[in-house]
Amino acid sequence: MLCAWLWEGRAARAEAGIGRVVAAALVAALLLAALLAAPARAEDLAKVRALGADEARHVDRYRVTIGPGATLWDIAQTYLPLIALDQGDQQAYQLVLAGFQQQFPGRSPAALQPGDEFSLEVPSGTFVTQTITRDQHAIVYRSFLGDELTYYPRDPALLYRLIRHDAPGKAEVRLSAQEGSPVDFARAIYEVDAPDFIQVRTVRAALQDRNQRVLVDLEHKYLDEFRNYRDRAKQVRDGEEGRKVYLFDPGDQDVPFVQVEDGIGDENDPANFPHLLRVAWYRNGIVERYVLTEPGDTVSEWTAPDAEVWKQVLPSVKGWKEGKVQSLPPFPSPLTDDGQLIPGRIMVIRFAPEGEPSAGVAGIRTTRRPAGASSGLSCAATPGLVILAGLALTLRSRRCGE
Repeated sequence: MLCAWLWEGRAARAEAGIGRVVAAALVAALLLAALLAAPARAEDLAKVRALGADEARHVDRYRVTIGPGATLWDIAQTYLPLIALDQGDQQAYQLVLAGFQQQFPGRSPAALQPGDEFSLEVPSGTFVTQTITRDQHAIVYRSFLGDELTYYPRDPALLYRLIRHDAPGKAEVRLSAQEGSPVDFARAIYEVDAPDFIQVRTVRAALQDRNQRVLVDLEHKYLDEFRNYRDRAKQVRDGEEGRKVYLFDPGDQDVPFVQVEDGIGDENDPANFPHLLRVAWYRNGIVERYVLTEPGDTVSEWTAPDAEVWKQVLPSVKGWKEGKVQSLPPFPSPLTDDGQLIPGRIMVIRFAPEGEPSAGVAGIRTTRRPAGASSGLSCAATPGLVILAGLALTLRSRRCGE
């Protein structure tokens, strides 16, 4: 009985000890999580103060005060993260080193002392960190200029997402790899379950060039404009050759469409598109045809308006001019330099109402600039955003989706 009593007491004490260990570990974990989630200001490695811009020299000026245990390398990676990600760690370090050496000529960077101060000059608009927020998936840097950089150190698809203070409705996304499924990458970039065919092609182009960023319109989920409004159709019915007909409420003035006959659905590989893949009727009278060109097609057979049929949808329009072939970035042109039709390309023909300019009508987005971005790509080689006018992709596949 004494042994049993001793054993029970020992077990109780052990259980209480384990409980205290578990509780302590839990508290420590909560504290660590709180520390990681809390904004970390410049006091961690250094104190950085903005001194303003030197407009004549096109530089932004900062004052850096070294903190305990800091190195110039740590300061470069922490306070110039976008330069490190885009141009390399060494480039960020050289900018910091130049400022230090100007203040302390001939002094070794290894001889840093807490309290040392030097000026840091960077090209105008450069991302310089003011605060940092960390969690288990990402590190969020916020700059003195108000830009926000989200870095994904372990994400297989995304390297970072950048939102600039002067364009809060846009995000610049850079990929972390050049190999993988464009569809999976598009899901991650645009945060949609079924990315549209323009989004997938945009990502494919970005995968071919490590220096390109994907531009994301945060106010529109899709680059294919119709997909942004498809769910607002008041009626959906079956159409010809497997297409679906979407009818929109005339009173819903935010929707630019009156009716769309669509054969794409959620498909994102143009190789699986039908010959006539879409007809869209806009409120302002414009009609657009989307065609996947085939051998034997001619431009003239698709640029003739079908006025009698279209008046059933837009009865107030007297007629339409001959259609004009439009580009659909980032897809290559369906025409050769001498105007011949190339099989296996997406061709968009826009029909302007009679009495309207053939180039289009103000007030709606068109296939010339899909909702969301110009070509959907930008160059990340420099700190500033350089918008590409278009993609000169040379694709020798027989079908667009290959």
